[in-house]
Amino acid sequence: MTARRHQAELDRHRAELRQETLQQRQQAAVDAAREADDERAAVAARVAELRDLRLARDASRTASQAAAKAANE
Repeated sequence: MTARRHQAELDRHRAELRQETLQQRQQAAVDAAREADDERAAVAARVAELRDLRLARDASRTASQAAAKAANE
């Protein structure tokens, strides 16, 4: 194999490795973005759940207070 041909093969191999590395980095970025989206969705669901629980608790307190007030009258 001539030196020129050998160098061309090395250059091609380096280019393939660079492309593969770039693709891996892009996939890692996509995976990280998906994971962050999933995490945000889970947090939003938990916040909504806690809000609903608080609203139910407040409604229950209001109903209990109204019942106690009615019983005292």
